[in-house]
Amino acid sequence: MGSDMRFWSLIVPGGGEEHLEIEQTPIKVQYVHITNAALGMNPSEGPCTLSLIQNGVALVLCHLSKGNAMQYPLEVML
Repeated sequence: MGSDMRFWSLIVPGGGEEHLEIEQTPIKVQYVHITNAALGMNPSEGPCTLSLIQNGVALVLCHLSKGNAMQYPLEVML
């Protein structure tokens, strides 16, 4: 059985959102493992909240802010 593990990143613009579809079949089960969140190269002032919406339920993953908490380690498996 071969591994189909991949490394990827996702950039979410300030005030924006991104959508990720995870395809599941009886034969193939896919997971997404989120390990880190970070602000970009030139973040704006003020707090930034990163949330995950799954099945209509919003879950806050972390709060980031320039000069204070620019990145946050996560351990989220979807």
